[in-house]
Amino acid sequence: MALSRRMGGLLVGVLIVSLVLLVSPMAGVGLAVAAPVSPASTGAPATTPHSLGLARAVAEVHDPVPASSSSGPRANLVDPSGDTLSAAIASLQAGHGPAGLPAVDCASYSKATGLCGAVPSTSHPAGLDSLYGFQNTTIFGLAPPQLEGASLAWDENLGVVVMFGGYSPLTGDYSNQTWFYFDATWLNYTYAGGPSARAWSSMVYDANIDGLVMAGGCGVTLCPLNDTWTEIDGVWTNVTADAGPLAVEGPGLYSAQLAVNGTNGVVLYGGCWDASCDTPNSYTLFYSVYNLICPVTGDPCWWYYPSMATPPARFDTTFVQDGYNGLDYLYGGYSFGGGTGGTNGFNDTWVYNPANYTWVDITFQTLAVYGEYPSGATFGMTLFYDPISEVMILYGGENASEFILTGELWVLDGYGWYLPLPLAEPAWAMSFAPIASPPADYDTPPILWGGVNQSGVEVTNSSWVWEYPLYTTDNVAPTSVETNQSVYLFSNTTGGSCDDFYYGYCSADWYLGNGQVYSGGNVSVSYTVAGTYDLWFVGYDEYGASNWTSTTITVTTYTVDASASPTSAPPGTQITFSATPAGGTLPYNYTWNFSDGSTAYGASVAHSF
Repeated sequence: MALSRRMGGLLVGVLIVSLVLLVSPMAGVGLAVAAPVSPASTGAPATTPHSLGLARAVAEVHDPVPASSSSGPRANLVDPSGDTLSAAIASLQAGHGPAGLPAVDCASYSKATGLCGAVPSTSHPAGLDSLYGFQNTTIFGLAPPQLEGASLAWDENLGVVVMFGGYSPLTGDYSNQTWFYFDATWLNYTYAGGPSARAWSSMVYDANIDGLVMAGGCGVTLCPLNDTWTEIDGVWTNVTADAGPLAVEGPGLYSAQLAVNGTNGVVLYGGCWDASCDTPNSYTLFYSVYNLICPVTGDPCWWYYPSMATPPARFDTTFVQDGYNGLDYLYGGYSFGGGTGGTNGFNDTWVYNPANYTWVDITFQTLAVYGEYPSGATFGMTLFYDPISEVMILYGGENASEFILTGELWVLDGYGWYLPLPLAEPAWAMSFAPIASPPADYDTPPILWGGVNQSGVEVTNSSWVWEYPLYTTDNVAPTSVETNQSVYLFSNTTGGSCDDFYYGYCSADWYLGNGQVYSGGNVSVSYTVAGTYDLWFVGYDEYGASNWTSTTITVTTYTVDASASPTSAPPGTQITFSATPAGGTLPYNYTWNFSDGSTAYGASVAHSF
């Protein structure tokens, strides 16, 4: 089980955090900023990161943020202790409507949805077939190592996918490597001065700074980490607030999720305050380089509203922006304190509106639209926005009651959840697979990397792009040639990012079977050595999706032996001429041209001079 693998035996310090009330940018609402004390000064005993399979540490110092009381942030939420989802399904089956939860604020939506009274034209995206979905783009060669807990995000400014960190269960090491993925290639971009080695950090693209924001995670000697970094134009910068009596260093969380907070920076939810995750986060944290400055130091800082109603505390959840309507969706997760359906996992769906800083539980509304809903409480799943069909896709994860990989794929289309028509999925079920979900209005496909699978390899380093597959055709003429004779190769590649949607391009390589490789869709080649060759045409797009066709080429060496009998004779004597060809291409045609200007045809002819 994935949770039981997390960093067994790691020694960490634990944070003690105080609360300070500040003036809120939202009138009449209290704003809290957490001020951590240096772990070195606490004398706190070492603990181990959370693990379902390991005993709790004997002594711990945690609870950096006090749990909410009945009148606190969770006062207006449905009690998660009961099996509320099953009750809602039973209510729907009995002909009643969804449970009486707060309605979605329809005025905040930028498009009509089934939740706001609109009727969808179809329950499945039009034009998608069973070949659409995850396409394997694994590169055989330079690629990131097998890691768990790496952070992945699209950098819209650079036009690349950025990956940072991760934990290797094979070596027990944390990674401080930065990798870029572009033009179907992984590039190791690690340099001195970047973030320290870590895993399970939170990272997302912030259009306000034209770069990435990364926070927290678990490090070699400290879990959680309490720093904040930005990556802009390929340069990492530590933007952690300077030390001071009221300074905020960072959220101090791991296994949390970052999403886009509209034009107001980024928003973080969930995660673990302490190494063993006995205290999961139930606060919604905000960070912006423009909108809020910490007192005394004047640095940007993390902040939250103590009175803000939020989903139940959890970690290993999903939290992603819908690139179509700008809302952020959260589904599932895990908590040692209990979830839904008698498990420690969650099976609820929430929407966060950056326009008014509000959460709404839309679990039962999304169930009511189609009568379908993801099966069972799940954690470690992957949620992302699909720019082609303009829907949210939920993939994989682990079932919280049986701890098996689900391998399921669900769609949330702005109306409700449903199981789509069969779409292309990885050959094995996966959980904890980071994905670079494209930012709003950025026409790039989601890129999934790594994950935990059940195909015999615990942690993978395979790459997958979510798009249409590539289709390749070739025309090779002729397929039987002689040495040094020209062969004309014609090809066509469509699909993937070759179409106008991604404004992408496709490339092609011809593998001649003799060690030679020619690039280009249409080329002319020749062979110098006779033999039979398997010629391969490979087309691929800029994100690494590929397809191929093959043709067999037969190359022969053509020779002719000619003889005359007799070879010496007086004028007027008939001489027999014979030709014996070898190789080449059948049938043979014979033409004899004599020095006296006459011509004859056939394998054997008679002629006199």
